[in-house]
Amino acid sequence: MLGLLLLFGCTASPAPEPPAPAERRVLVVGWDGVRADTVEAVPTPNLDRVGAWGGLSFDASTQLTGPTSSGPGWMSIMTGVEPEEHGVVANGEYDDRDARWPTFFAVAHDAGFRTFAAVHWPEILVEILEPEAVDESALSTDAGVAEAIIEDAIEEDHAVIFGHFDDPDHAGHGTGYSTENPDYVDAITSSDALLGELLDAIQDTDQEWLVMVTTDHGGEGTDHGPMEPVYQQIFLGAGVVGGDGGWDMDGASHMDVYATVLSFLGLSADADDAFPPLRSLPPSALHGDRPR
Repeated sequence: MLGLLLLFGCTASPAPEPPAPAERRVLVVGWDGVRADTVEAVPTPNLDRVGAWGGLSFDASTQLTGPTSSGPGWMSIMTGVEPEEHGVVANGEYDDRDARWPTFFAVAHDAGFRTFAAVHWPEILVEILEPEAVDESALSTDAGVAEAIIEDAIEEDHAVIFGHFDDPDHAGHGTGYSTENPDYVDAITSSDALLGELLDAIQDTDQEWLVMVTTDHGGEGTDHGPMEPVYQQIFLGAGVVGGDGGWDMDGASHMDVYATVLSFLGLSADADDAFPPLRSLPPSALHGDRPR
């Protein structure tokens, strides 16, 4: 009898309803340490696919008030502001981070969107993205990052997804940031192939997707960090899947990711008439009522 009561108790409680899929979804992909001139010179058909849906610039800029390192770069990409505002000026140094400048993950999560981050560089999960803003995450190799996004994020209807590929930066540090370096070129073309797997997966869904692809910094020799053009010139590709291009990419920056994502999701101050917002939004639309 007790067993029957226990069985009845287990079956009587209905399973919680999963959240409804968002009508609009976002995929942001970061290729760490990719020079603009190299990615322009080598075949990247899947990055080109994103550009054909919106726009693609090989003359975009990093943030301009901090070293061209991953910590300042990814923090500016995620928050849309310069290091002089968010406070991160070096890898591993986050004590002075100004939490009043939230990431687009935090803004989207607070608005009810489900979020997913899969990265190769741990500091993005540990220090840059607010832990409470990430519903699910994965730390893996570049190939593992792509697999996790496809199987655990795209198929599970997360609305805001970030993926980080680190192999280009590894190759640059190891043998040189150069179009003449086959290791570096191979790492970039491999990143593009993984991007292609992600694009194929999202095109099998029924929702409308924004895709953005960029990097945190360039490089020269086997290093980066100085605030000089060779390190600050980067690429940026952005588009809505199935779009017909024509986006104005003049003066684009990797910090435009923040505004473009939030505008697409209807969370910017002028969302009704401001999409796509690359270099076109007034400060009120870019930052809303920040800092908080």
